[in-house]
Amino acid sequence: MELVTGGAGFIGSHLVDSLVSKGLKVRVLDNFSSGREEFLEHHSGTNNVEIVVADLLDLDAVKEAMKLNIPIIAVVDTNNSFDNIDYFFPGNDDSMRAINLYCTEVSNAIQKGHEFAKTQKPVVTKEEIMAKSAKNSSDEK
Repeated sequence: MELVTGGAGFIGSHLVDSLVSKGLKVRVLDNFSSGREEFLEHHSGTNNVEIVVADLLDLDAVKEAMKLNIPIIAVVDTNNSFDNIDYFFPGNDDSMRAINLYCTEVSNAIQKGHEFAKTQKPVVTKEEIMAKSAKNSSDEK
């Protein structure tokens, strides 16, 4: 199970959708201070998404997630703390292009990580790495 902090927010809910679309189960940790239930309601009645109402700043809630060996993954705006987050992506949370990029790449990486854990064989080819490294959308303009 993957943990998405802020999973009821605009970015987080897109990440949840992307992970679920790849067949993964997701636990959402959100305090709903700015997140919205309606961003996740299409997952109600499924066993794919579990919602925990808690704040990322609630150290006990974060420790509980860590006890369960659930990696904490978050897109964090650059004016927030990165403490207690296993995998963070500092970035702009106001850009739809950035949000789509985060969601696609993070869910792909998680899926490939699961595949590697099952097979213990690389799931990314050298050609894929080179193609991703060489392509920068800002270079195309």
